[in-house]
Amino acid sequence: MSLHTPPDPDPIRLVGFLLGSGFVGLIVLFVSGAALTDPGGWRGVGLTVAWLLPLVGLCALALLHPTSAIPVLAVLTFLPVGFGVWNLVDHDSVRGWEDSHGPVFLVLLVGVAAGLVVLGLSRPGVAGILLLIATLVPTVLGTVGAGGDWPHELSINLVAAPLVATGVLYVVTAKRPNRTPESPHQPTSARA
Repeated sequence: MSLHTPPDPDPIRLVGFLLGSGFVGLIVLFVSGAALTDPGGWRGVGLTVAWLLPLVGLCALALLHPTSAIPVLAVLTFLPVGFGVWNLVDHDSVRGWEDSHGPVFLVLLVGVAAGLVVLGLSRPGVAGILLLIATLVPTVLGTVGAGGDWPHELSINLVAAPLVATGVLYVVTAKRPNRTPESPHQPTSARA
C-alpha cells in the first residue's frame, strides 16, 4: 500500500503568505489600538469587532472553501478600487473625510487583503492578481487625483507595499511549473 505524500510547500508562496499575513496582523493591531483609544470605551470595542469579524470570516472562507471565496473576494476587491475612483474624482474631499473618520481605505484594503492572503495558500494566481488590483489600482488613481500633491499621496499608499510584494510572489508561484516530480510508485489517480 503506497501513501500519497503531498508535495513540499512552495517556498515562494510561503514567503508571500508570511509577508502578507504579517502586514495584515500589524495593521489589525494598529487600527484596533487606534479605535480602542479614540473613540475608546465600548464604542471603540464595537468598531473593532464590526470590522474584525468580517475579516476573520473572509479568512475562514478562503481557507475552508477557496472555490467559494474567489467570487466573494473578487467582488470585494472593488471596494478599495471604488475608493480609488473617489480619490481620483474628488481627492480633497477624500482626504478631509479620512482625516475626520480615520484610515477607511486602509481598513477596506486590509479587510479584503486578509482573505486574499489566505486564498493564496491554495489559489495563488487568482489571489495574487486580485491583491495587485486591490493595491495598485487605488494607488495609481489616488496619485493621479492628487495632482501636484502626488508625492504625498504616493508616500501614503506605499504603506501597502508588502501586499504588492505578496501579490507578485503569488503570481510568480502560480506561473512556475510544478517542481515536485511525480513518483513512479504513485497510482495514476493519486497524481495531481
